[in-house]
Amino acid sequence: MTNRTKCFIRWGSIITISFLYIASILVNVLDYGITRKYTDILNEKTITIEACNAVVADFEQYYDRLIDVSLFGYIISTVLILIIFKKVR
Repeated sequence: MTNRTKCFIRWGSIITISFLYIASILVNVLDYGITRKYTDILNEKTITIEACNAVVADFEQYYDRLIDVSLFGYIISTVLILIIFKKVR
């Protein structure tokens, strides 16, 4: 393999891994399930305590899932990129 081919393989793999990481975060960020679930409740002038607590609990789970995906995705993508640099050299 020539150096040019190795470079294309290396950068192509890194771009693919980065794209998959960003796409996994975007899927979680653009999840409108919570807002669709509570649209009728949030459009009212007054909200019951139970409804407010349910919305807060759902948003807490949503952000916990987003943090998990971001943290573990970052670690996995960084390790994969380091492996690619070591193998392609």
